[in-house]
Parts: sequence; structure tokens; C-alpha cells
Amino acid sequence: MASWIDVNTELPPANRVVDVCVELSHGRVTWLRGYRLGTRAQTQSMWLNATTHQPFPAHWRISKWRGMNGESVNGEPLRMVDVLQLRQRA
Repeated sequence: MASWIDVNTELPPANRVVDVCVELSHGRVTWLRGYRLGTRAQTQSMWLNATTHQPFPAHWRISKWRGMNGESVNGEPLRMVDVLQLRQRA
């Protein structure tokens, strides 16, 4: 199994499904599958849940990731514009 990589050190390629270490509130941590939705300018990234293709809640922080056998996103991921509209409604 691959080693965990700190997101401050390196990010996975956009739209590549990886295991992510998610820091929740009150010091709780969980591991999920997610992917990074990159922008054309690559100045901002957003992490999405690989199962639902929805953004993780704003107060969750992705701290580490590790690769998974080269899987890419199944289905049609949301565009950054769609994600920003979802966040404005929340």
C-alpha cells in the first residue's frame, strides 16, 4: 500500500481517485475516497467525494492522501462553477 503524502507537500493529479485523510471537528479523523477537482489556472483546488461527486463539507480538511492503483473518476464530475453554486446555497 502507498505511503501517505501531506497535501502541503504534494497534491495528486486532478481527477485521480485517492484515499484521503479527512480531519473533522474536535480532532476526529476519517479516511474516505476522494479526488481533487482542479481549475484551468490550477490556482485553487477543491476536493470531492469519489462516490457522490459532491464537495466535502467546508469545515472538513483534507490533510493527507495516498494513491490507489491508478483509478480515475467514474461518471461526470461536477464543474468548479457547479461546486461554487452548491456552496452558495448551503
